[in-house]
Amino acid sequence: MPLVFNTNYVNNFPANAMAAFQRAQNTWIAALPNANATIDVSAVWGATLPQNLTAICIPNAIQSFLNAPAANVWYPSALADNLANQDLQPNDEDMTVFFAQLPQQFDWNVAAGHPRGNQYDLESIALHELAHGLGFAGGFWAIGWPWRGSYGDAQLIALANQVIQGSGHGQALGFILPILNGHPSIYGTHIQDVNGNYLTDPNHYVNNPPSNQLGAQLIGGNLFFDLNPRVPVYAPNPFVPFTSIDHLVDPTSLMRPGIAAGQQVRAVDAPVLQILNALGW
Repeated sequence: MPLVFNTNYVNNFPANAMAAFQRAQNTWIAALPNANATIDVSAVWGATLPQNLTAICIPNAIQSFLNAPAANVWYPSALADNLANQDLQPNDEDMTVFFAQLPQQFDWNVAAGHPRGNQYDLESIALHELAHGLGFAGGFWAIGWPWRGSYGDAQLIALANQVIQGSGHGQALGFILPILNGHPSIYGTHIQDVNGNYLTDPNHYVNNPPSNQLGAQLIGGNLFFDLNPRVPVYAPNPFVPFTSIDHLVDPTSLMRPGIAAGQQVRAVDAPVLQILNALGW
């Protein structure tokens, strides 16, 4: 059975925006032909989001499930279902994507054509946000100065809850955010420093308590996903929650840190697909 998206549209989601969201889902269905999961999604229209965010995906997560490739590691529930060949949390959704109420000078492009200069392309941004729900979620956290870094930190979940409640549609989240207990995400376990050491290897980096050593790496600009060749990930100074590590440096990639007004990226580039395959898709 191919990948299936079961989508719940919230807050008078416009029909033409639904069509754009569906086109993004269809791109993922084509990109992951060997996937075998039904992904339950909520798509929320007109949310109030911080930091000039146009959209944000909050993924559900599960760890130590039956036949999990690694114990005490958080997997996005969509990926876990695919690996387990069953719906591990049948009463919960797998991700919620919030689309912002844009400032007055901007608009959403929901058409199949190219966005104008003042338009954000919903199909492109949906494609990007769905990738976070499929696995591009590092679970890292840093606070400073000096920067102290960690992963699986309760403060990350607290900030996510703050964003959700501030959206004006907190009730749309179809699951309870997990207590991370200092455990890494599957994506996070693939992140290396310049010397090839894994950030989640306790023999190299202290996680609990948060450490300056790990914090320096999270803002150091020299981190990689462990493909061959390795793929540089985005690690700016200062650390940016939900952005740092969760994106790629390549300015042409679907998973670059942001898609600006007037731009469209409606294809999944090879490094993004290779990363998702490495996670287990």
